[in-house]
Amino acid sequence: MKTSFAARLREQSIEAGLVCLSTRFALGVLLALASVACAEDYRISTQEQYLQASSRTYGPGDRVLLERGKRFTGQLLIRGGGEPGRPVIVDAFGEGALPILDGNGLSDNK
Repeated sequence: MKTSFAARLREQSIEAGLVCLSTRFALGVLLALASVACAEDYRISTQEQYLQASSRTYGPGDRVLLERGKRFTGQLLIRGGGEPGRPVIVDAFGEGALPILDGNGLSDNK
């Protein structure tokens, strides 16, 4: 049985729409994965690394990880920021007691 030209054209149009939709979906998934992949962990184990941490600009999903059992002196300023569902996180890593952050009497409050 022969299919009319209009019917074939409709089928091709539907197939093209599905391919376009699939391509857009795949692109969206790749972009989402790429943005997650861009997040970084910054492990801080030394006083020098701690002081350098305040000069960085952090982005969505980044984690500032301070080594447990250590003491760090000075303010830790987190510059930059996250976005809904992907905050910048400050946490600890390793074994032992939580790290001590000694601001040395400094405060952001003015």
